Amino acid sequence: MMKSNLPSPRAGVGGYIQRRGGVSLSVTLAVSISMLVLVAVLAVLAVLGIGLWSAAQNTRSLLRDKAELMVSSTINQVRGHLDPARDQVSFMKRLIDNGTLDPGDRKNFVATMTEALVAAPQIANLLYIDPAFRVLGIVREPTGPVVFTDDYTGDPRVSEGMDTGRSRNGVIWGEPLWRERPKRTMLNIRAPLRRNGEFLGLLVATVGTRQLSRHLAEFDPAVGSNVYILYDRNHVLAHPNLQSGVPGLSDDKPLPELTETGDPVLAAIWRTDNRYPLEIIKGTDLEGHALDLFNEQYIYIYRNLSGYGGRPWQIGSYFRAADVDTELLRLR
Repeated sequence: MMKSNLPSPRAGVGGYIQRRGGVSLSVTLAVSISMLVLVAVLAVLAVLGIGLWSAAQNTRSLLRDKAELMVSSTINQVRGHLDPARDQVSFMKRLIDNGTLDPGDRKNFVATMTEALVAAPQIANLLYIDPAFRVLGIVREPTGPVVFTDDYTGDPRVSEGMDTGRSRNGVIWGEPLWRERPKRTMLNIRAPLRRNGEFLGLLVATVGTRQLSRHLAEFDPAVGSNVYILYDRNHVLAHPNLQSGVPGLSDDKPLPELTETGDPVLAAIWRTDNRYPLEIIKGTDLEGHALDLFNEQYIYIYRNLSGYGGRPWQIGSYFRAADVDTELLRLR
């Protein structure tokens, strides 16, 4: 009996295909399903990756916006404290320059100065100094405004201010000055007075740095923040610790140095060791850095403020990194 060369029925089509070098249907289906699952997993991972990147960008953006808002709010508070004093001086200057207010009319002049003190509580003193260095002023006392007269002949600071006033116009913010009589450092606003081209003297208002420090202490831009104002980088113009003043100030040293505020974190602000840049403030007009200090990491953020004297002020804040890491830890 002859044997058939046909494949066994049990081998089926698959068996026929296998012997001809093909791939079984079950393998094809398994590979296809695996590929579909792989594509689906990759798609999910891509979506998760995009979501994580977006969340990271949003978190950094929110932290950057928070930092900008904190510094901007502090600057607005400082401007809100100082600008009303400047506005009162500007108002009185206009009245004197156009002849509406006459410094020679003492009764009317004192009444106007008193109104200026009431309108701007931050003004400590308001003075009119005539070209002969005679002074008519009003000072804020706990019992109320007190009028006084004086003679500033021989005072080098006043003489310098008078010379500057003769050559300039408009309201001028002067440098911080130590005044022996109240034994305090004062910010001063000077306005040269002219009528029909004649120089009539100076109108000067002063604002105490202690009061500015008190104003900062009452303002809390963010939990855990510590606000400050630096003058020429290494001197402190205002700080919550300076509300009661600092011993050792004088005409030659009107402002304390960084190490004299009782704030070791602020005193270390310009250290170069263990210092790191802040990526989060890139693309803003903020400056800042991080510093490893006292087994903690501190973040300093600041911005320069001009227009209040010959040298820019640096207004900023510092805080522990641990106090602002909540959002980043949540993201991780």
